[in-house]
Amino acid sequence: MAEPSSISTGVFLGGPGVDGPSQGPVDEVDDVWRQAISADLAASNAAGVGFLDDPNQLASSARRLGARDVFVRLSWARLMPRQGELDEKVLRSYQDALRALSEHGLQAQLILSDGTLPAWSGAEGWLMPAIPERFCEYAVFVAKELRNFCTGIVTMEAPGEFACAGWLLGEAPPFRTAAGRDCLAALDGMLAAHLLASAKLAVETPELSRSMIPSSGMLGTLESALLVPDETDLPLVFSQWLVELGPGRAQALALAAPAPTITWVVLGRGPLPGDGLRLSMAQFGFGPDQIDVENLHEVLQHIQTTSSAPTYLALRSVVAHIDSLGRRSEVRGRQRQSDLADLLRVAQEHQLGHIRGVVVGELVDRWRWGGRSQREGLLGVDHLRGDGGVRLLATDAAGVTPQSLSLLHSE
Repeated sequence: MAEPSSISTGVFLGGPGVDGPSQGPVDEVDDVWRQAISADLAASNAAGVGFLDDPNQLASSARRLGARDVFVRLSWARLMPRQGELDEKVLRSYQDALRALSEHGLQAQLILSDGTLPAWSGAEGWLMPAIPERFCEYAVFVAKELRNFCTGIVTMEAPGEFACAGWLLGEAPPFRTAAGRDCLAALDGMLAAHLLASAKLAVETPELSRSMIPSSGMLGTLESALLVPDETDLPLVFSQWLVELGPGRAQALALAAPAPTITWVVLGRGPLPGDGLRLSMAQFGFGPDQIDVENLHEVLQHIQTTSSAPTYLALRSVVAHIDSLGRRSEVRGRQRQSDLADLLRVAQEHQLGHIRGVVVGELVDRWRWGGRSQREGLLGVDHLRGDGGVRLLATDAAGVTPQSLSLLHSE
């Protein structure tokens, strides 16, 4: 395989069901999802992937795809089953998994949270004043212990999507609907946690990159509005909630926060299933399903003039749906490859040196969230694909092959 050029290929890996065992109950992590399953608010699957038990198969698959960067999701609840106490056995499991990635020529960056909380924090912990500080402690613990196994820390992944799913759509813990003010308060707590952790990590582990992966579409704009007071172009309902809620903690922390060392541009995400409130919120909350290539050049130019940090492009379009039995449908691999080719063309026309990499999606199919009635999120694993029984290859990365990524690699 040719070595990557200045633009590298990346994949996301890990999360509920992916880390856990491939035999027996999928996961026994004491987090808010397990509480929801116990309360019959969410369904559980019978098998997982077992990344922590056997990371080599997934590592070799990522390498065959042409990936150089792997963004590994960690479980706060798994690493800290009790407040302030790091589980040494779990820590060693993550160290072994990260070491396996390195042995396959892959660079790891760690994603600390997508908003999921340990059970000890409470289902609505993001509304509690002390949780951002607890998250900061967790971030520093992890960064110090794993600094030799990674190149960077992503504090939060799409916090606006988790807040929307949990407090507006009823599709993630705490499974509430239309709780607009609490949604904003929870999101403000997540952003405050990100800023506190970033400031501390800049001092404690300055050699590691620091960033947050924003949500796509209007929810990314909402995240910005909670940090920058003059943010505009929000739907009226969000604007009204912002006025009623007033400036939050995140906005105050942002005034003195260190600049991130990585910039992210997140491209596209399909709407969640549903109707009524769910569909209308998803339509303006999650952005278009297609990548807006025409606007990408303008976005990259703006970033280039405002930040010297290298940029990652992350593809978030939904290209497949997975039902409760793990079966795929509506795979649009050809469209995916066409979108990717257009994206790379724009990236090349811009300036390759400023773009660190393109993250093509998930390596392993997984649901991000979903209630009893509709599962588009927590653990969507296709059990019928992949070498040696490994459950691959990505809802988001479906249709992407080493050949379709040839533009990213030198001859």
